Amino acid sequence: MNSKTLKQKKRKITSINYITVILTIVLIITSIYMISTFGFSNVYGDSNIEYEYVTVEYGDTLWSIAKNYTPQDKNLQDMIYSIKRHNDNISTLHVGDVIKVPKLYN
Repeated sequence: MNSKTLKQKKRKITSINYITVILTIVLIITSIYMISTFGFSNVYGDSNIEYEYVTVEYGDTLWSIAKNYTPQDKNLQDMIYSIKRHNDNISTLHVGDVIKVPKLYN
């Protein structure tokens, strides 16, 4: 084999490695974007979740509602996040609102 052919093969391998690295990076970035945008709803089977429907009363907060529906051995912050996620990222409650509290811990 002459040196020119060897250099061409080396260049070809290098360019293939470069393309592979670029495609891997694009795949990782796309995956992170998809997960952050759409979450894991299908992975955890959110379509099968049962809800407790709660009517907001004067003085209620997401914290107080979550505290009433979270078992002591579970994380209160996780329940608050779940309530927000299952109610279109609700951040403000108004008296008379009906919100869904997922029965994730039963």
